[in-house]
Amino acid sequence: MQLQYYVALVIQFTAEIGGFDGRRHIIVFTTYQQDLTMKEIAARLEVDESRVSQLHAEALRRLKARVRAFLYPSKEVALAVASSPGLAACQVNRELAATAR
Repeated sequence: MQLQYYVALVIQFTAEIGGFDGRRHIIVFTTYQQDLTMKEIAARLEVDESRVSQLHAEALRRLKARVRAFLYPSKEVALAVASSPGLAACQVNRELAATAR
């Protein structure tokens, strides 16, 4: 039962990261999948390292908010998640995981 819950959470992360614009997606992907530094990412994107840091922090804030919405749903949060593109399926997966417990 815990496995289904974690699978639903991974699906949510994937949907959220897939919804990032090009730069944020590249920053998150290269930071955590390719283990590149902010300096290396900045060189690839031809922007300042500080801009990469800003975009990275923004992406993490967005992910954190979505994870909180997933873990601690309330009426307001559930409405926000359901209206977000790509996350309605995650809401269904979370409900399926909850019923399996």
